[in-house]
Amino acid sequence: MPYKLQEETLRKYPFSSTAAEAGLSIQRTASLLDHLLVQKLAPYNLSYALYLVLRILREHGTYGLSSGQLAERLIAVDPDVTRLLDKLESRDLIARHRIKEDRRVILVKITEEGIKLIAPLDSVLQKMRLDLFNGVSSEEIQSCINTLGIVRDNIAQELERTAQQHPNGNK
Repeated sequence: MPYKLQEETLRKYPFSSTAAEAGLSIQRTASLLDHLLVQKLAPYNLSYALYLVLRILREHGTYGLSSGQLAERLIAVDPDVTRLLDKLESRDLIARHRIKEDRRVILVKITEEGIKLIAPLDSVLQKMRLDLFNGVSSEEIQSCINTLGIVRDNIAQELERTAQQHPNGNK
């Protein structure tokens, strides 16, 4: 039986279109996933954004990344990367240093403590992701990936149009 968002949300009236239902379904799913991630990461005293920063830095090894490079790689949009880095640095999970070639650039790298903290999360989050798609075929998963990619492209285009219409955020 197909999943019905209308039943879950106890809506009295049908959605205005299947696109409207799909959009709200994506938002509801993202909200539930955020809640699940909060629960999974709570024992480690990490938010998803903090975890992502550590994971990205781990992938870039001993050299590290600038905060701008890090911001470009984050899945979740967080305009205050400096705040995230301050939190991680206060726990000795990352280290920041200026490079000699350009003193304006500050590189960020994960510490051994950061690596130790997130190491067990690899299997925890991998199992969670596999469980999320329990009962979903490989073809359905690939279709979901493709569809969401198209939706993200459309969102990016709409954001660009909106920014051009309202460059200072004013209507």
